[in-house]
Amino acid sequence: MRLLSAPLFLLLSLPVFAGSSHPINNWSGDVGTATIPGTVKVPLLDPGFDGVSPAISVSVNSDTDKTEIFHLVTGVDLISVTDEFVSRHELKVKTHNRKLINLYGEGREYKVGGEIKTVSIETLQIGEMVLRDVTAMVISSKGLDLDFEEANLISLNALTDVATAILPSEGVVQFEPASDGAAMLEGMTGAVRLPYENNSWEVFKYGKKKIMSPGLTTIVTAEIGGKSLPTALSVAGNTGAVGAGANVSGSAEAVQGDQHSHWAEISFGDDVATDAWFAETTVFQVLPDEVQAIVGSDVLARFDFAIDPANMQVALRPAQFQNRLDARPSVLEQALKDAEEATGLSIKTVVEDVK
Repeated sequence: MRLLSAPLFLLLSLPVFAGSSHPINNWSGDVGTATIPGTVKVPLLDPGFDGVSPAISVSVNSDTDKTEIFHLVTGVDLISVTDEFVSRHELKVKTHNRKLINLYGEGREYKVGGEIKTVSIETLQIGEMVLRDVTAMVISSKGLDLDFEEANLISLNALTDVATAILPSEGVVQFEPASDGAAMLEGMTGAVRLPYENNSWEVFKYGKKKIMSPGLTTIVTAEIGGKSLPTALSVAGNTGAVGAGANVSGSAEAVQGDQHSHWAEISFGDDVATDAWFAETTVFQVLPDEVQAIVGSDVLARFDFAIDPANMQVALRPAQFQNRLDARPSVLEQALKDAEEATGLSIKTVVEDVK
């Protein structure tokens, strides 16, 4: 399974000359209200696929018998679900971005970004925290080419009323009311705290063509290969990238075709540093003007990571241990429940009959 490979879903594919905000910001995911009684901790899951993507188990519409695995992401502002999720929970799909008048014939009836599909979800429950009136984009929406059709996603940036900590050292994901976010970050002994910025989805024009770019979020200043660079943190993006114009040098270099990569040190502070591979953008790939690098899960999985949306700060602390619960047994259990519901047969009974 491919999930959120940073150069694929965060890079633009051709030179960019101008940008403007787009209504997709209203369709990319939203939470009506978040009810959280205080500190909520749930197991940190390892989905068992490529990379180390943090994930959690979520109950949908108060149905505790039907749990779903959601990947937690930063780097892009998005709440999304798969077509399988929509079907399983019998959700009504709404379509957006259609042209008022189409003068260009079949296949051209949608504006830049193509057909955008959304669903409304009554509740998503994470431990004792309940997210109500959730709008989610259906990730099969055409024209976005975001390369993560196979997973349900919740961006931590979309949880504006909630502070979140992904703690592999403890094997949990911790949620706090946003008002307690500063205290949560201060309680992470040995962590470095950094301010961050977010960008919105944009339409970029090059020549006569226009393309859609996801808004990069959680942008901090990091030092990569000795250069101080504005860097997007992507906790679920498998690999990192640097802009060719950043002139990053590393202790080792790798070349595959026209793709150059650098083995370089990345530092978030004097005591928070590690080494990783960074793919240099090619002539056909560029980063948005506001960002010169992306750090993926190959780096961030080594850290306890927390985000405080109220004060626009993140905290990073080297994780001394890696504790992640294998999500595959629960995924298999849910698949068996779905099969039994669809067929009316007990899978256990079928297996015994075969024997």
